[in-house]
Amino acid sequence: MDIRPQKGPQERFLKSNADICIYGGAAGGGKTFALLLEPLHYIHNRKFGAVIFRKNNINNYF
Repeated sequence: MDIRPQKGPQERFLKSNADICIYGGAAGGGKTFALLLEPLHYIHNRKFGAVIFRKNNINNYF
């Protein structure tokens, strides 16, 4: 299985060398998936660890 970022903002986000990157947009734009892909840049570094926190507001769905 080959997992790649979507063309456009998701791809640019993952190519960024910045310490802080602001990536916004509408629902379904791939922001969460891009955040999950980002730590894979360091998969071969045994000393690397990552924790991802995401705020969900379930009230928006009802």
